[in-house]
Amino acid sequence: MIARPALRRWGRVLTRELLRRRLPGGLMSPCYLGSSQDPRARLHRQFWWHSGQHWPRGLWLVVQVLLWLRWQFLHLVPHTLRVVKRVGPSIAAHEGISLACQARRLLWLGLAWCIPASEAYAFRLYRDPQRALDYVYRQETGAYHAWRNHARGVYASSLQRMQDKTALADWLSAHGVPMVPTLARPAREATPTLSELLGDTPRAFCKTNSGNQGRGAFAVWRSHTGLQGRLFTGQELVDSEAVEAAWRALCALDQSLIQPCLLDHPLLAPLSISPEEIITVRLITTWSSGRDSTPQTLDAFLEIPAGRRDKGETLYVILPIEPHQGRVGPPIRSVHWSGLYEQALARIELQQQRLGELPYWASVVSHSLHAQQLFPDIASIAWDWVLTPSGPVLLEGNSGWGLSAVQGQRGGVLAAEGSSRDH
Repeated sequence: MIARPALRRWGRVLTRELLRRRLPGGLMSPCYLGSSQDPRARLHRQFWWHSGQHWPRGLWLVVQVLLWLRWQFLHLVPHTLRVVKRVGPSIAAHEGISLACQARRLLWLGLAWCIPASEAYAFRLYRDPQRALDYVYRQETGAYHAWRNHARGVYASSLQRMQDKTALADWLSAHGVPMVPTLARPAREATPTLSELLGDTPRAFCKTNSGNQGRGAFAVWRSHTGLQGRLFTGQELVDSEAVEAAWRALCALDQSLIQPCLLDHPLLAPLSISPEEIITVRLITTWSSGRDSTPQTLDAFLEIPAGRRDKGETLYVILPIEPHQGRVGPPIRSVHWSGLYEQALARIELQQQRLGELPYWASVVSHSLHAQQLFPDIASIAWDWVLTPSGPVLLEGNSGWGLSAVQGQRGGVLAAEGSSRDH
């Protein structure tokens, strides 16, 4: 007999998977039933299979089949046509590929591999759909990192430390890496208001102790009328009541942290839309291949909050950074650029000419490589830095970092790794 709490837990999991998910846990294709000799297809099949490792396999397969059927018969055609209608005319005008041709290729990718048109456009697969298996997609990013970490004999304790922001900060600080301090870490069962916890602190940033992508996070500051703030996604918290509601919602998600609001270096500050929204430098480090493996830089990006969308969400402009010299390069063109993005980019490019090499870049690289050395069993880590007037400060590290920017810059990560790593 299965205990009732376990039944309720699995009920919640199934509800979440079947109602909230639109796609299977990875690329799911009838091609997997054959004996494909394409090493990239075998890797994608491995990623898909790994995504269900914590499930009873029979139940997981049933859920995956249901998600596949729902994608094919309910979501594929409406999603593809909606994206083609929004993005396709610009492609047709500038590249001469007709809307019918774009739709046909993207529908094939969605039908054969469950690749959504939004990601196919991001990697320009409407031009060459045969390159689709070179790329790792959002629904399989976690499995890709797990695959690379497995090759290095990853320890669960290392992954747990990476996911616990407080534990990671304590560990790296003890090894000389400059970390953002934590002002308060209230117990989850405690119920103090944010105003009580802030005390005399004029500005702070509140976030969860685990997770990424800024889920529930917000900045808060004192004004003459009380507390005000802004969610990480950009929406305003107009008064103390809204701020306290955001604080309660954050605490319901996970253990919460209160950290000081940092300021951008004067060279970078004019790029941001407001002083409350800091610019992040993301530097990705990885272990080199070969017997005498050493940590090295992979890619780096400047993530700039540069505008507001119609519903108040923050618009980010991402610029590549040359990882050896620290020079900011031109943006990677995207088919998803809107008029608002173009306006924000034009403003940033005027300021960018003054930058030259980013301040403290040698220190950022040195500390990041040193931090990677402390995790010899994790294949690669994305380190998020803020360049303040007094020096670089590390916000956090992420071992499951998103691949979109790197693949937009370098091409599909499996184009180089697939055949060599599979044998």
